[in-house]
Amino acid sequence: MNINHILILIDQSFSMIKYKNEVLYSFENFIKENYEKYSEKKIPVSVVLFNDNIKTYKYNSISDVILFDENTYCPYGNTFLFDMLYKILDIYSHENNNLCLIITDGYNNNNNNVITKKKICNKLDRLSEVNKWTFKFYGSLPNNFKNNNNVYKDLTHKFK
Repeated sequence: MNINHILILIDQSFSMIKYKNEVLYSFENFIKENYEKYSEKKIPVSVVLFNDNIKTYKYNSISDVILFDENTYCPYGNTFLFDMLYKILDIYSHENNNLCLIITDGYNNNNNNVITKKKICNKLDRLSEVNKWTFKFYGSLPNNFKNNNNVYKDLTHKFK
């Protein structure tokens, strides 16, 4: 499959502090696993950190990606998980054939979500089926995002 864009969405809310090392490992491991496959193709990469805010780092290719470390990945704030994921995915929803890694513990620290679980699941389904996106999850996301019979089973790395 031809990939047009690599998206890496990383939960940076306070609940992720206990998974900090696993997040850094997961991010680095994903880059290493995909480096040989995509480095020559100059596929753009967007790394998006989210909590109650969004910060995006854009790179021209996977070979340009700068990894986070203990000093640059600093979890803080709340997670409006469904709202933020929906907002981020919506930015790129016009694109086809994206590879999207989502790293999160799956905790939603906001009880006042505008976006429901069903709505984010429908968004994931549409991007998978219509836009031909491939999703990978590190953490506990697939257990939290079940929609009808569709479970995002490609849980590459589960947090302990």
